[in-house]
Amino acid sequence: MRDLRAAAGGAGHRGADGDGTGGGGGDRRTLGKGRDLAAWLGLTPAEHSTGGRQRLGGISKRGNRYLRTPVVHCARSGLVALAKRADGLGSWLRRVLGSKDRRVVIVTLAARLARIAWALLTSGQRFTARPPPVPVV
Repeated sequence: MRDLRAAAGGAGHRGADGDGTGGGGGDRRTLGKGRDLAAWLGLTPAEHSTGGRQRLGGISKRGNRYLRTPVVHCARSGLVALAKRADGLGSWLRRVLGSKDRRVVIVTLAARLARIAWALLTSGQRFTARPPPVPVV
């Protein structure tokens, strides 16, 4: 998780874990997919499923709050600028902002940014914005 804190820019080692102890880091290879990282941070909805029917509640907040907080602040501060972009993330944000409350969109964006960070860390690639999807007529 130190790689995630280093890639977060502006959230140094001490700022990311509060007391400088490492924040319960762990090895990123133990996280199988991006949603696992978002869940570890406490950014995914609590699941209450039964009988094959999936029901999602509010975010669980059960994860690492010392890492969740800067990710949510990052999403909050970048929301307006990211929504103005002409790439796939910008078009997704504009669509979600039109139908959801702003606070919900901030946490959703934070979870998406965590998934993007996981993908970049596991693949070793640099981030490149994709163009928005072309609507099918």
